[in-house]
Amino acid sequence: MEVKWLLSGLRPKYRTIADFRAQNPKAFREIFRRFVYLLKKWQLVEGQTIAIDSFKVRAQNSLKNNYNEKKIERHLFYIDQKISEYEQELDSNDKEEDRQETEKKIETQLSRKENYQVLRDTLIVG
Repeated sequence: MEVKWLLSGLRPKYRTIADFRAQNPKAFREIFRRFVYLLKKWQLVEGQTIAIDSFKVRAQNSLKNNYNEKKIERHLFYIDQKISEYEQELDSNDKEEDRQETEKKIETQLSRKENYQVLRDTLIVG
């Protein structure tokens, strides 16, 4: 309402507001940071989870970044299968170039397996 009064009754279009927000993300972040601080100071919120209506926030939890125990076990099982396939392929390859390529694939799968094991350990401990 105050902005409307300051603009002498003019109503900005949604695109003008969207552009302003896109051009000033640091200022918005700072305003919200101070707002949350003020709410904490007045003991209106604990500060664990804050949600403000009508402000869009990009989600950071895509399916690729979301893991549970079952999903990790499924990935580890798949990796173990791939490693055994590559080992069989390694036994049947006669050319040195093919052997080196297959060994690189095995190394890649082993590093992925290690990453998933770390994720699993973090999930179990956390």
